[in-house]
Amino acid sequence: MQLSDKSRTLPRLHLAGTLLLVTLQTLFLSGFFTWQKIHEHNASIQRIESSALQQLQQRLRREMLAIRADIDYTQTQTEVELRLRLTEMVDLAWTLATSLYQQQRYTLNEADLRRTIIEGLRPLRFFEGRGYYFIDEMNGRFILLPTAPEFEGQLLPDNQDDTGHYIMQGLIEAARLPVGEGFSAYRWYRPDDAERMADKLAYVRYFEPFDWLIGAGDYTYEWEKDLQQQLLTQIRNRRIGETGYTAVINTEGQVLLSLDSQHLEQQPIQSQSELEQAAIVQMLETAAEGGGFIRYLWPNPVTGEHSWKTALVEPAGHWNWILISTIFEDEVRGLLTNEVQAFEASASHNWHTYLTAIVISLLLALMASLLFSRWSSGLFRAYHAELSAQREALKRKADELALSESNIRHLAFHDALTGLANRRLLIDRLQQQLRQNQRNADFGALLFIDLDNFKTLNDTLGHDKGDELLRQVAHRISFCVREEDTVARFGGDEFVVMLGCLSRDEADAATRARVVAEKILTTLRQEYHFDGQHYFSTTSIGITLIHGNAIADELLKQADLAMYKAKDAGRNCLYFFDPAMQQALSARAQMESELRVALQQEQLLLYYQPQVDAAGVLTGAEALVRWQHPQRGLVAPAEFIPVAEASGLILPLGSWVLQQACKQLSVWAKTPGLSDLSISVNISAHQFKQPGFADEVLALVKHFQLVPQRLKLELTESLLIDDMAFSIERMRFLKQQGVGFALDDFGTGYSSLAYIKQLPLDQLKIDRCFIDGLPEDPNDAAITRIIISLANELNLWVVAEGVETEAQRDFLQAIQCSGYQGYWFGRPVPAAEFRQQALNRKQE
Repeated sequence: MQLSDKSRTLPRLHLAGTLLLVTLQTLFLSGFFTWQKIHEHNASIQRIESSALQQLQQRLRREMLAIRADIDYTQTQTEVELRLRLTEMVDLAWTLATSLYQQQRYTLNEADLRRTIIEGLRPLRFFEGRGYYFIDEMNGRFILLPTAPEFEGQLLPDNQDDTGHYIMQGLIEAARLPVGEGFSAYRWYRPDDAERMADKLAYVRYFEPFDWLIGAGDYTYEWEKDLQQQLLTQIRNRRIGETGYTAVINTEGQVLLSLDSQHLEQQPIQSQSELEQAAIVQMLETAAEGGGFIRYLWPNPVTGEHSWKTALVEPAGHWNWILISTIFEDEVRGLLTNEVQAFEASASHNWHTYLTAIVISLLLALMASLLFSRWSSGLFRAYHAELSAQREALKRKADELALSESNIRHLAFHDALTGLANRRLLIDRLQQQLRQNQRNADFGALLFIDLDNFKTLNDTLGHDKGDELLRQVAHRISFCVREEDTVARFGGDEFVVMLGCLSRDEADAATRARVVAEKILTTLRQEYHFDGQHYFSTTSIGITLIHGNAIADELLKQADLAMYKAKDAGRNCLYFFDPAMQQALSARAQMESELRVALQQEQLLLYYQPQVDAAGVLTGAEALVRWQHPQRGLVAPAEFIPVAEASGLILPLGSWVLQQACKQLSVWAKTPGLSDLSISVNISAHQFKQPGFADEVLALVKHFQLVPQRLKLELTESLLIDDMAFSIERMRFLKQQGVGFALDDFGTGYSSLAYIKQLPLDQLKIDRCFIDGLPEDPNDAAITRIIISLANELNLWVVAEGVETEAQRDFLQAIQCSGYQGYWFGRPVPAAEFRQQALNRKQE
């Protein structure tokens, strides 16, 4: 409907509307003044009643506050006294344990000394027989618990009281505090009621020799009994007006203090009347809701009748008391009644005629407004419906966009598996922390955590169990740090913890970081549960300190490098970053790069060191690789072989050495006087385990037309022991083709006779560490005799490495050593020089 179609009727509507508005305004004003008069009348009565009630409530509140203050003071004094006594008793036990340790640590073994201290403290009692000493390990294991010896030896770091407080963790944290501050409050089962818990305060001290905490505690309610009676006497002497006072009941409903019903004090609940029980139940319910004002019926000792009382009920906060500041309403009702009657008498008025006129006027106004509203409502109903539909559509769209944005933001900055911060969020927070530490001159710490042998879990139990382990690890790490610290999953089985502001002192910050890291190590090595399966895992942690002028990426690299140092140190430990590590890593990277160039530009050389028999006759040589560096000159293999092993360059390097040695062996085979010589080549673990290694060796033998018995491959004990079955199978295959084998550095590894007898060996090479001490060192001499005797019994040729003196040679000859290698017989030299020396030796 268009408004233009009604242009003729608009003036009439305007007139009618004006008259209607005037009428309504008149009715409104008359009604307003009428309502105002009634409202003022009622409000005055309510003000009188409210004022009286507020005065009464304020008086009851003041009384309640005064009594609550007395109770708080009494409670404070109780805890002060208990703290002093606990400190005295624990200091005495700690002194006794320290004295026993100092006196007996050189005469008793550690287990007996521990048992002496435990049994010395077990029978001691104090505090009227309630007090006893307990001992726990700092990882949460019970050592001494006289009241429950069945728990001794159990690890219960997560035991809680009925409030959810972790009891053992609270004691451990208290033990780390300075002497005199190691208090921990918790709740424990009452000795007189094993089903209920009561507040208990304990004091503990750290006993460093055995990583113990020694402590004692007592229930606070035992110390509060005498003070409670004194306080009840003080409350009894306080009055509120003529009939008011403060009553005391406990949470069980027993009356402890009641001036107008003293016959109920300390009596069982069954002795109360139904009226009294109903009132006390109302008080208990109000106290359970936090307190408040109530009205209830109570026997009046003056009139003997049941009268209403107003009371303020509040829980005392201590001792399970409930305070009721109460007064009979009859005491204040007289004055209130007189005031209300006087006011109502002065406000009498004939309302009947006035109200009838108002009702008629209102009816007429309603009829006129109804007709007008029918026309106007049609215009706006459709418009309103359209707006409502649009508004609902926009609201739904906005809600969908907000939810999508929230999900996108969370996925962008959090790990989907563990819910922890991801790499992006970690770096952002790390950069913010660096700026904050720079402003405040604070030190923080970055912990790089990697799970040890995580791949084994995935391979054996499946990736679903691996994901569950990651979730449990994330939860445990988060439990070990503060709320303001950041825990992030960096990728795979790697986690990063950023400890924000630890200290302004670098050493103190490092100490705090170590404490957190050790806590994480201890927590993560605890048992994991996967649907009935049990699993143990350890971690390696690298730590670097956060300071203002550092760079986020560099800090992460430093922590990662320290973590790998922890793995190299045996895993399941932590390691702090050292700048020397970065320098070593840079040098290692530089050497790796230069070694790649050396392989491409043929900078490597083979040197040959002679091997002789007992008569000094040359039998062969060991091929030793050298690096002719263009700037540093000749580089020994001890410097670059580890880099080649770590980088994978050992494979092309090993292949080159093997090829060059076979080529040189073919040259000697065609040279008169050298044709009977053999060459020994060192083989790395990576090279030996390559699928095509055996085919490569046989192809070289065939290509250079070698006598395979002249080629000896030297293997180390550690290479063989990693996969014994594979090693034996591959060696036997090559042995069948004529290739010989020597066991290098014998005696420095596992040296197990069980595998030596299975290996198809030709030689045993005695490591030079046993030769260096000959003949003076009796241990080296004995070991050397045993190795040679063992080799002779197994029909193996023995080569002693590192023979550098005549005395060493003579001793080895005396015990029938069959082969020799060392500076006494010749240093490693290039092939041409070795050829000349060998020919000269033949002529001699």
